[in-house]
Amino acid sequence: GYQPCLDCCCRCSLELNKITRPGFLVAEGGIICAECRQGGDRVLRIQWESLDFLQKLNSSDPEEWAEWTPVQTVLQDCLELVDSFVDFHLGGGLSDLRSG
Repeated sequence: GYQPCLDCCCRCSLELNKITRPGFLVAEGGIICAECRQGGDRVLRIQWESLDFLQKLNSSDPEEWAEWTPVQTVLQDCLELVDSFVDFHLGGGLSDLRSG
């Protein structure tokens, strides 16, 4: 499916708590550790707070979401990540719609 992998490196399966600088690998839809990054990878930087928020979002019911008040930086991180992830899987369709 399209659910992102948020609990370990999507390439080597290194546990999240052992990753020092997590990034989000758009093409593979998951967290990536620094050791697995390659030159041509499209990796988004992600803050730990944003990653915690996404994991909470992933494991909760939508009814709970209205009560949450994440800080602006977390919202920006999550918006960029979701936007890039969806755009990649639509073959650039979101980018085309914005520019058209």
